[in-house]
Amino acid sequence: MIGARPRVVRIAHISDLHVLDWTGARPLQFLGKRLTGLANLIGHRRGAHPLHVALALADRLAQPDIDHVCVTGDLTNLALDGEFARARDVLGRIGGPDRVTVVPGNHDAYTVGAARSGRAERWFGDLQGERAAGADRGHASYPFARDLLGGVRIYGLSSAVPSLPFCAFGHIGRRQVDKWRALAAGEPASTVVRIVLVHHNLHREPGLGKRLAVLRDAPAFAAAARERRVDLVLHGHSHQPFQGHLAGAPPIAVVGCGSSTWHRDGKEYARFNLIAIEDGRITSIRAFRYRAASRLFEADGDDLYARALDPAAQLPFPAPR
Repeated sequence: MIGARPRVVRIAHISDLHVLDWTGARPLQFLGKRLTGLANLIGHRRGAHPLHVALALADRLAQPDIDHVCVTGDLTNLALDGEFARARDVLGRIGGPDRVTVVPGNHDAYTVGAARSGRAERWFGDLQGERAAGADRGHASYPFARDLLGGVRIYGLSSAVPSLPFCAFGHIGRRQVDKWRALAAGEPASTVVRIVLVHHNLHREPGLGKRLAVLRDAPAFAAAARERRVDLVLHGHSHQPFQGHLAGAPPIAVVGCGSSTWHRDGKEYARFNLIAIEDGRITSIRAFRYRAASRLFEADGDDLYARALDPAAQLPFPAPR
């Protein structure tokens, strides 16, 4: 929504909730890729994203000191309707479309059927915004734009595409980039801060599994972000937090909050980030980490925005010439 500019706008960033719910699931649904996902859920990720952490997160984000919440995908594990329904209930504790914006992750488009039917859009479409002309279902329906108080404009892109077992790569595609250009051309004159939401991380991580989970067109995305004068890219996918920036003048901060619900074996990983925008510019990004002793999310660490803009944190995608 557009209105009088407040002195400070606070936007929370959460990601990778991986809400689990078996309600309505049928055995035949676990053929194909879901079989490998099921093995992961009873193996490495067993109990790693407890529901009580997701509920504590939602209750914290519903507080009046936060103006808006951005969710960068992977709300589900296997793109089952029961998971989408439970994830929607969690987000409902935060608020409605005026408080929450969602883009999908690869787990929300886990199978070809889930992606083609637009299952994520069916459950979260009202938590998205104005779209460029085109198809209104699945990957082809993106990007969208939302205008918040303080001259903040959010662009939501989808990198969520189904992939083969043991793969989790992402792709944005030229058509989506072209539609993004059309949306950017219609920006309100009041726009002063541009934030892009996308699920997949832009940085490369070590290990074979991580090489099968990259954003395949990251350089093209980086070039488009520069062309559209983006100030901040928020992503998920990597369950560990990340801060970096795209080269150029000015640099474009790229920040991943990590998983907002990962909590297992006494290791307190679950977190969200809080972005402060003051007088038309981003002034800080602070992390909040879940603490088991208090069952609350508490402030944790230094200014992540400064870390992202550190010269040593430059990502290998230079500004286009």
